[in-house]
Amino acid sequence: MSKQDRIGAQLAGAMVFPALFVALLWLIKLTEIYFDLDFSDYGIVPRHLIGLRGILFAPLIHQDFTHLISNSLPLLLLGALLFYVYPKSAKEVLIGIYLISGLWVWAGARVAFHFGASGLVYGIASFLFFSGIIRREKVSVSIAMLVVLFYGSLVWGLFPIIPNMSWESHLYGGVAGAMCAWLYRHSDHKKAEVDPASLRDAVEADYLPWNQFDGPEGNPLPPPPPPVEEPPVVVYYTFVPKKESE
Repeated sequence: MSKQDRIGAQLAGAMVFPALFVALLWLIKLTEIYFDLDFSDYGIVPRHLIGLRGILFAPLIHQDFTHLISNSLPLLLLGALLFYVYPKSAKEVLIGIYLISGLWVWAGARVAFHFGASGLVYGIASFLFFSGIIRREKVSVSIAMLVVLFYGSLVWGLFPIIPNMSWESHLYGGVAGAMCAWLYRHSDHKKAEVDPASLRDAVEADYLPWNQFDGPEGNPLPPPPPPVEEPPVVVYYTFVPKKESE
């Protein structure tokens, strides 16, 4: 498999979970419309016991199709980036943002029905952004710049500007994403794909420093050979005094 085919397969795999989650959101909304139901009662009601169920159900509920569409595309794009760049920790990060932000909304938001997946969108965007700042790796920084470029305007959703908008979900989701970025800062580091034989030859030819691939998750190299001690240079000479001319 060529490099392009491998990247394409990884991108396709990264789209699976976000696409399934978005499909679930649409299925729930269509079910609500078809059977003339109202799922808004399953939102988070802060500091009420019945509102605790909203921690699980609130991100699955949307007020209307405009609300659902506004969350669907960011979930697909940001979710695909999350699973492509951080495949090992993506599911744990997603579950952490989902539950932590919901619990914080229940504990500290205004008393109202809070529902929608926008807190999850803010959490993923925050995770991708702060992971680039914390890790300072080329790929992570590039993804963070893309998030700022395309979704930088999300920052306005952190403030109580628009009436009837759960800015608390956005804020707590963003904080949860930043916290996960710190907690998982050592996950998903890429290992150097180097053939051991060619690497050994390069080192022996003095093309690479010994510590270039050394590290906790890199390819540690064997210790360098002990230096060969050269014998000291001894110069022998004979002193012949100059004869005095008669």
